[in-house]
Amino acid sequence: MDDFLFHIHRGMLEFVGFQVLDPVVTYGPARMADQERVAALEAVRESVARIAADTRINIG
Repeated sequence: MDDFLFHIHRGMLEFVGFQVLDPVVTYGPARMADQERVAALEAVRESVARIAADTRINIG
């Protein structure tokens, strides 16, 4: 997934001045059990909370 997103992050977003955050990738959420879905949603919540902490990834 990182190889795929690299071109989007670097070639599109950073090129125009955006600061890129770590992606949150969830595979097959429609097929997850309830507990798995809760864990995936918690990962999204944590990612959004890190925005306030200004956690960025360095690409290239």
